Amino acid sequence: MTLAWQNGQPYSAHFGDVYFSADSGLHEKRHVFLQGNHLAERFAALAPSESFAVGETGFGTGLNFLCAWQCFEHCAPAATSLDFFSVEAFPLNENDLRAALALWPELQPSAEALLQAWRRRVPGWNRWTFAHGKIRLTLALCDVNLALPQLPQGCIDAWFLDGFSPAKNPAMWSEAVFNAVAQASHRTTTCATYSSAGWVRRGLQQAGFNVEKATGFGHKREMLRGIRVTSAPPKIPQQQPPDVIVIGGGLAGCASAYALAQRGIAVTLLEVSPQLAAGASGNPRGILHARFGAGNDPLHRFVLAAYGYTLAWLDQ
Repeated sequence: MTLAWQNGQPYSAHFGDVYFSADSGLHEKRHVFLQGNHLAERFAALAPSESFAVGETGFGTGLNFLCAWQCFEHCAPAATSLDFFSVEAFPLNENDLRAALALWPELQPSAEALLQAWRRRVPGWNRWTFAHGKIRLTLALCDVNLALPQLPQGCIDAWFLDGFSPAKNPAMWSEAVFNAVAQASHRTTTCATYSSAGWVRRGLQQAGFNVEKATGFGHKREMLRGIRVTSAPPKIPQQQPPDVIVIGGGLAGCASAYALAQRGIAVTLLEVSPQLAAGASGNPRGILHARFGAGNDPLHRFVLAAYGYTLAWLDQ
């Protein structure tokens, strides 16, 4: 999507709506989504090796993600991590995203990291890591109705419902979307949205959320926040092993050891040869041949996602 501008603020001509409040987009995001989900307190209460998962409908300029990242780094204990899932059907191009994020100098370091990964984006699912593996972003560049049902049941701890206005983009606020949000929630998952529309409130209630009105930001008198309370399993604690043995020091073994170490896990790497990559992984000339295709079947989607991930990883 190509960005338009109104009075120095990013604007979507496609949906006829703004990306954030003209009063202060940064403060709006913190008020609605961080405070609305009580994230500072919840981040601070995380146990060592525990991960917190945020889900979002509408990535937009990435401002919500960067705000959550900043809050997590300020509040969360060491040896914890943040998983951020978002979906966006109309991603901005790199130049427009850079121009929008330039409005917030205090987020510049993390914004630059996001922009570095952004140039490697591919249609479908993208997976990027930041802050030495402490922050993980899964971004689905596709229709919300295709992405949300693929989330594991009960995997999200807090939702940012941030599509364009329900009147401008009703597909983002449909019964199917609310039900998919509920399916990916556990018994105490929270949600927050700037919208206070009656049918948004009723849709969340019908999906099993206890919803209340709260004070909105700036000129917006009210917003909604809620918690999942009915017909949902409790959160299953994700236990991470303190140490792991990886057998084999080729490309696959070293990549696995690296990924585990990024999660804060102590790794012992076992290799029978006196040096790493002694087998086929030590081939002096290697060619990576990605089999791209014009179709949209699972194999092509996987190849595209793997290719984008590899390029972003090699950038690091």
